[in-house]
Amino acid sequence: MNISYLIPLLLLVSACNLEVKPENEISGDAIINTIPKAESLLSQAYVSLQFSPEDYSVLTEDFQPTYLISYQIDLQQYHAWNEAVIERRTAQIWEANYNALVHLNTLLNSEPYLNSAQDKWSTLKGQALVLKAYIYFDLLQLFSKRYDPQEAGIILKESNILATNPRLTQAESLKAIENFLSEAVALLKDNNDTQIYYMQLPAAYLLQGQVALFQKKYAEAEQRIAPLLAKNKSLPQHKDEIRMLWNNSLTAQSPHVLWAYDYRTHPNNYLYYTNRNEGDYFQVNNLFSFEEQDLRATISLFKMEMKTLSGQTGVRPLFGKYRSTLQDQLERMPVMMRLTEAHFILLESLIEQNKLPEAVATLNRFFTSVGLTTIPSQQSQQSLRLRLRHEKQKEFIGEKINFLDLKRWNKSISRYLPDSNTLSVTIQASDYRWTWPIPTSERRYNTLVSQNPGWLF
Repeated sequence: MNISYLIPLLLLVSACNLEVKPENEISGDAIINTIPKAESLLSQAYVSLQFSPEDYSVLTEDFQPTYLISYQIDLQQYHAWNEAVIERRTAQIWEANYNALVHLNTLLNSEPYLNSAQDKWSTLKGQALVLKAYIYFDLLQLFSKRYDPQEAGIILKESNILATNPRLTQAESLKAIENFLSEAVALLKDNNDTQIYYMQLPAAYLLQGQVALFQKKYAEAEQRIAPLLAKNKSLPQHKDEIRMLWNNSLTAQSPHVLWAYDYRTHPNNYLYYTNRNEGDYFQVNNLFSFEEQDLRATISLFKMEMKTLSGQTGVRPLFGKYRSTLQDQLERMPVMMRLTEAHFILLESLIEQNKLPEAVATLNRFFTSVGLTTIPSQQSQQSLRLRLRHEKQKEFIGEKINFLDLKRWNKSISRYLPDSNTLSVTIQASDYRWTWPIPTSERRYNTLVSQNPGWLF
């Protein structure tokens, strides 16, 4: 039986380039029967994700608003967790993820026509399965409650035929995700591709660690990331290495980055006021200060004099990743996965298993790598837990993982008045908005799916 690709496919000039270039639909009967056609599908799946850093970072406590936020009402409301804005933005994320799955399903269902190129197909299939696992795990973390095996999970869509599928439980969802990853690891184990615009074997290992950590299976999380850390024990230890994390391109890539998204614009565009010289809509939260000797102190942020609500000027710590000045407008690839996260997964796993001496040693290796003083070996589990969370948030300022961690840790976060440390409102850990709403577009035709608690849309 022929597998027809019913949605127009935009072929790419090269599978290494994720830029969408409109060309003709696949000729003939549209069967995906060559590796180049299959590679184009994988590329299109990545393009369909439409990742944007602001969708996650603005909801965290990474930033607090400057007086300029009043000129960008939509962003101001999103930062304030306005229900209508969250509903609109997250519906786009839902749609983008399931659009990517359409391409992946078409690719994976084409296997009967591609078996003759076994080695290349095995690699391509493994890469597709890693992305598929990533998407479903993302949907689970964002649109389902915090981990509870019996709570509602993902809607599994393995076919591109319109169907009304119920939500799996979280336990069933995680089993499917783990199966995708296990198969991907088996297929990619002999693949040495190090390009970072696709997720490769190291990304699959990191995902396995994330999935185990999400389920509070700490011993398993430690085990899952062991192969990744065995090959990549070192952390960035020089300013140039740290700076390179935020300057990846298709031709120059940091060895510490596992996956970077081909964004085709500057990742910090959402921070920029119309007049660049005036400053940003947000500054780095004052919770996250960097000591002078910290190698990240002039990379993760930079200082700038900005006007304040009073009309006077004051020094503001502005987000520095991907740039060192306000005028930097070069395209950058947002980092989606990096090796440092594996070290933090290990650290959290050790703490929660009460392996405190090993945890202190792991944390001190990180401190040494960024030029900070190490801590004494005698630490309580709770003090290490709190230190881990603070240091991880600081390390991953402006990155998607911070939003997912804040939800997983069941943490309340604060909102401040512009240009002030005066508390405006607290987003409680119990707030229903941590779990995003199921879009109306999904519920309109799928009567088996109900809205998440709290949402009235």
